[in-house]
Amino acid sequence: MSTAITRVEVFDAARRRHLPINVPLDPWRSALRRELGTQGFGLWFTVAMLGVLPAVLGVGILATSSSASRALGDLVPLVLFWSVAVLVVRLMGRRRRDMRALLAVLDHPPVLRPRVEGRLSDQERHLVRSLPDPIPAADFLFWFGAPDGRDLGLELLDEVLRSEVADDAWAALRVSAVFGLDEAHVPLLAALWDAPWHDDHLDVVVALGLTGAPSAVPVLLGVVDDVPLHLEGDDAWRVPVTVVDALCMIDGDERELALAELTGHVDRAVAGYAWVRMTALHPDWWQEMPAFRETADPSPGS
Repeated sequence: MSTAITRVEVFDAARRRHLPINVPLDPWRSALRRELGTQGFGLWFTVAMLGVLPAVLGVGILATSSSASRALGDLVPLVLFWSVAVLVVRLMGRRRRDMRALLAVLDHPPVLRPRVEGRLSDQERHLVRSLPDPIPAADFLFWFGAPDGRDLGLELLDEVLRSEVADDAWAALRVSAVFGLDEAHVPLLAALWDAPWHDDHLDVVVALGLTGAPSAVPVLLGVVDDVPLHLEGDDAWRVPVTVVDALCMIDGDERELALAELTGHVDRAVAGYAWVRMTALHPDWWQEMPAFRETADPSPGS
């Protein structure tokens, strides 16, 4: 359940012309519009009660006073009312201008903003951690200053490969996964798998599966026995298992051939898991396995 935005928070954000980081924009838009209406009514009421009404009383005093000196004495309290009215109107007018300016920024479409090329700032990493919840994807693009999420993912993957900043690898993979992966991501992901300077290789394998691209299948088959240093030992099994799971995300004959090939893997644990996933996709596959193998890997004499 979202916390209601208080009037003090709205006034403070309007004064600074900037919202807090990591907040949904729609509730703030609603709060600003609601407060603009309230302030508009307050401005009208102030002008009526502290401006127009004293002016009417002043005209009556001037018309009914017996002498000019007595009229001036009676007008002194009204002058105080007018002074307060001017002060309040100016303060409320400035506050309304600030709120309109902030609302105009929030309603503006995403624009390109300067960013340090080659690595993310701490603020940008904080935004990525909050994606897609609690900050929606559309608001993330606004705050990040990018017009398109898919292109941003490709850009970040390319930048992290050039900068070799390990802290940015997970961020590039997360942004790409949220906004969609496709065949264009495969070469960058393959290069990121080969990079030894980060520890996000399993996430790279998952991302290859999420592309759904047939071109990712040979890449996945090529990494099934390529265990990174940080996963050697007791965690080595996670690489082939993640590869098999990633292959199951890809539709097409390439996936079937790859899983069939892995059922004959020298590591029986890998072969067994590939068998389990293959039979889960095709319950009767084991009965058709000999014919399938002949189709997938015909003998030289055939």
